[in-house]
Amino acid sequence: MERNAQNVQVHLKTQVVQDGEINNYHVDQAGEVVRLGDKLYIRYQEAPAEQENENVKVIVKIDSDNQISIKRKVGNNLTTNMVFNQLAEQNFDYQTAFGALKLVSRTKKLNVLVAKAPFSGQIDLDYSLHSGDNLIGDYKLQLIFS
Repeated sequence: MERNAQNVQVHLKTQVVQDGEINNYHVDQAGEVVRLGDKLYIRYQEAPAEQENENVKVIVKIDSDNQISIKRKVGNNLTTNMVFNQLAEQNFDYQTAFGALKLVSRTKKLNVLVAKAPFSGQIDLDYSLHSGDNLIGDYKLQLIFS
């Protein structure tokens, strides 16, 4: 399997709407893009959130069918793998210090643009997260790497 890797700058903007309140988050970090076969992986680290003591390792995987997954790992214990696909709801366990939450993602928009030489691109993702019948929030994510 062919492996190509390249250092990139990752720019992430996220808008979260929960209970009518809007919060915006920005991440600008150095990262790496790796192509393995027909999959592309974008790796970077986020600074710890208030409730976390360690950096969060993030891997965004772009499948050839434009399905993406976002794996977030805090320390050695808490790993969450969220999957987004416009064709179907995706179930996953969101790991917290207090245990796993069973969540469902409903993808409203997923656009992926990738240039191969050198690797650069943009992911636009709009989705909602649900726990049972309850809406947790609506999310808009834009990730640019170059």
